[in-house]
This record gives sequence, C-alpha cells and structure tokens, in this order.
Amino acid sequence: GAVQKMPDDVMILKHLKGEGDSLRLSIWDLGGQKEFYPLHLLVLSRLAVYIVCFDMRLLSSSADPEEREKAIQFLRFWLNSVFSSSSSIEEGKGGGAPIVLVG
Repeated sequence: GAVQKMPDDVMILKHLKGEGDSLRLSIWDLGGQKEFYPLHLLVLSRLAVYIVCFDMRLLSSSADPEEREKAIQFLRFWLNSVFSSSSSIEEGKGGGAPIVLVG
C-alpha cells in the first residue's frame, strides 16, 4: 500500500554498529495538511534527519503581516512537532533528531 512501516530503532542501531546487512531509506512528504497530523507519532523518530521547507519570502519584513504571522506559526508548528516527537526522553541519550531548514 501507500503507507510503509518505518524501520525501527533496533534495525538502525544494529546497522550503525556494523551488525546489520543494509539500511533502508524512507522519504516522507508530510505536506502540512491537518488530516495527517495524527500520523506524526507513527513516522517521526529520533533516528531520522528532517528537512523543513518553507518560503522565505513570507518571512521577510516586506511580506503581508497576516501572511508573515501564518508562516511563522506554521514553521514553529513543524519545528515543535519534529522536536517533541523525535527527542529522546531517556537521560544520557543526547538531543533530538537533526533538522535542516530549507527556505
């Protein structure tokens, strides 16, 4: 089907230790539609790298103030979503997953 199971943390950790045969790459376009927000808990992992894309023109001082505020809120939502879903709460495990901003 259209939804594939993400590789679990154990498979990735085994690969990083040289115990696994291969590493699987999955690319998810979460697009921003509210209908898909519940899926975030299923697909966001601390062992991933996230790319958050946004339109820099909407954040400029010359942008419409309402559009600028919406863009800031949208960017803030995605950063918080990735951070809260992918951060390790276990002590000594380091921070959350890396986030690359593309604007």
